[in-house]
Amino acid sequence: MNNNDWVRTHKIHLEKITESDIPAIKQCLDTHLGVQQFGILTKKNRICVKYDMCLVDYETLVESLESAGFTYKQDWLGKTKKAWIRFVDQTARKNSQHRPVACCNRPPHTHKAKESR
Repeated sequence: MNNNDWVRTHKIHLEKITESDIPAIKQCLDTHLGVQQFGILTKKNRICVKYDMCLVDYETLVESLESAGFTYKQDWLGKTKKAWIRFVDQTARKNSQHRPVACCNRPPHTHKAKESR
């Protein structure tokens, strides 16, 4: 599989982001190896983060921001999105470690190219 198959972009909704919070958010997200890029939208109080799910997950990013003093949006929709993204990340991590399944009751190592006649 291609490494880009595990790269996702999600939004992290926070209660309030001001211009003075931007350096702290950058420092917080830059510490994670799997974060490839991010954008901070202060007017909408959210962060768009592109990350590799095999290296870091959404829950880790949110916990990191919360430990830096930011508050995740705790309304019903915010909690539902957080739970859904957590489920997607966990499923993707499990799938990335799964070996391919054989087809037609033949293990993958016994498939041979047909000889031309």
